[in-house]
Amino acid sequence: MKEYRFPNLGEYQKPAEELLGRCRPIVLYGFNEAGKKTYEVLKSRNISVSLILDLFQADKLKEYEGIPVVSPERFTQYNREALYLICSNRYFEEMRDTLYGYGCGNVLPYYAVYCNRRFSYEEFRDVYQIAQRADDNRKIAEMSLENSCLIDTIDVVITEKCSLKCRNCSNLMQYFKEPKNAEIDDVLEEVSCLLDSVDYIHEIRILGGEPFANPKWHEYVHPLLKYKNFGCIIIYTNGTILPKPEQMEVFRDKRVFLSISDYGEVSRRKEELVNFMCEKEYFYSIAKVTEWTDCGRIAYCARSDEELEKMYHECCMSGCLSLKDKKIFACPFAGNLLALGAIPEEESEYISISPDMGKDETRRVLKEFQQKKYIRACQYCMGRPIGTKTIPAAEQCSEPLDYQRKDM
Repeated sequence: MKEYRFPNLGEYQKPAEELLGRCRPIVLYGFNEAGKKTYEVLKSRNISVSLILDLFQADKLKEYEGIPVVSPERFTQYNREALYLICSNRYFEEMRDTLYGYGCGNVLPYYAVYCNRRFSYEEFRDVYQIAQRADDNRKIAEMSLENSCLIDTIDVVITEKCSLKCRNCSNLMQYFKEPKNAEIDDVLEEVSCLLDSVDYIHEIRILGGEPFANPKWHEYVHPLLKYKNFGCIIIYTNGTILPKPEQMEVFRDKRVFLSISDYGEVSRRKEELVNFMCEKEYFYSIAKVTEWTDCGRIAYCARSDEELEKMYHECCMSGCLSLKDKKIFACPFAGNLLALGAIPEEESEYISISPDMGKDETRRVLKEFQQKKYIRACQYCMGRPIGTKTIPAAEQCSEPLDYQRKDM
């Protein structure tokens, strides 16, 4: 039987091995999905957690299985001898710097709990994305980059077509009356230009609509596999379409991953998809989705610059770039707003890149764009902070919805 292992963790390998020897009190910093998984792994290894720090969960939980849950902003009695496991990918550096500011130098990423362990395919499938991120971080650390240009996540929208008609889709597919597929040559030119210019991209996410509704979806993926400076390509599906076996061969490359959203009965082909992926030992995840953040509507709200900045900083999509119609947006909501004509075109809301710009100029433009404190498109969004109000997922409507345009 083939075995799978986590990659070497680089600078974190030795302290990770010490962690498993339980040489210090353990504190978890962050307690959403990654934090809870980390807690369960530690529990299975009889390693006790003494404290949980989480900004959003502190008021909700107070404690978890007898362990105090405290907001890091209000907690000042930091134990400098404790070992802090940061349970976050996108905010790792920010959380680490906070701990350093309190004199806590014993900091590890949460995936350290998986080091030196052998997995079967079934076991490794569940932690595969975590392993990919760990390997990404090791590679970046070994690059020793100065003035680096990194992209955490970029959504590549290959179609506006969808096999479902979800009333509250956060990417606004419910408003498109004449959905179209993206031109393959345009998409590949833009993504290739990015990969030729940046040092590393953690995740390239292939989205729609429903990507499999575009019959040439695999042709957007194959040409990208020649590049080495990205972590993974994730294809998101709603489990309604089973592509042809020859198309699914893109998943033979271990960097290509399928993420299946299970919306119950409407995800009618999900079991066939899962069976195919398991038979081939391709990597995928499937998640039962019953709730969405209530943000899938075009609802103008005049906000001050300070309100926009706060909203942008707290958004769960902050830092997730989106490529659509040969433009790069700060989030998919902004890109689809413009494609719908729901907002006036404003060049400061996106950037355009091309091979003619050259590597240095492309890097400069990207880095400057990623430093934006907010975007005006946030005026039309209801907000997506972690822990905000939820609604039932995937409620269907019979016809595309209307919206009212309002200029900024």
